[in-house]
Amino acid sequence: MKLDTQKRIGANLKILRTCKDLSQADMAEIGGISRSLYTHYELANRTPDAEVLFKITHYFNLDMGTLFETEPHIFLSQVSNSIYSDDDSLNILAVYRKLSPFAQGMLLERAAYLLDWDKFKEKSAQKLKSKKEGRAAAEGETREDSSDAEIE
Repeated sequence: MKLDTQKRIGANLKILRTCKDLSQADMAEIGGISRSLYTHYELANRTPDAEVLFKITHYFNLDMGTLFETEPHIFLSQVSNSIYSDDDSLNILAVYRKLSPFAQGMLLERAAYLLDWDKFKEKSAQKLKSKKEGRAAAEGETREDSSDAEIE
């Protein structure tokens, strides 16, 4: 492998790692290698094995060729778009594209309704949790007051 390609892969691995807010140890674990070996890949001191590159790109749902991208802004674009390319998302997109414009609009309205419903459920769960914590704290204070009274 040419040194330029090795440097490009190393730079892209580092960009990928920092974009995903991961440590070198995290990336090494994903690739099934030691942290020190992964560090050598980022520094372009060593050429990554195809198996390691496959594990990393598969984990992040990227095409292996993405790591060979020479333009950093294109690489970043592909990495940021990778979060939207899991199987479920691609399936939803394929179904959406088959729908009539009217059905697409209805689907978007229903999706907005479901998002609102999820937010409502989350807020309700948080309120219930707060109430339970408040009751538990109040019961704890009552127990402390009664035990203080027994001591006197």
